[in-house]
Amino acid sequence: MAAWVHELCGDHRTAKRLIERIRRSWPDYTRAQFSAALVHRSPYYPADKRRAIEDAFDRLGF
Repeated sequence: MAAWVHELCGDHRTAKRLIERIRRSWPDYTRAQFSAALVHRSPYYPADKRRAIEDAFDRLGF
C-alpha cells in the first residue's frame, strides 16, 4: 500500500524502492493478490480513485 501512496503523492523513487523490496521478499506476489484485499476494489469506492490507484500500479510496473 505504501508504494502506491508514495506514487500518488509524486514520490516515484520511494515507490519504486518499495516495489523492489516486495519483489525481493515475495517474488511470486502479484498485483491481483494485493488488490484483492483492498477496499478500492469495492464497487462502492469512487471510480476515479480506483483508476488513480490502478494507474499508480501501472507506472510502478506492479
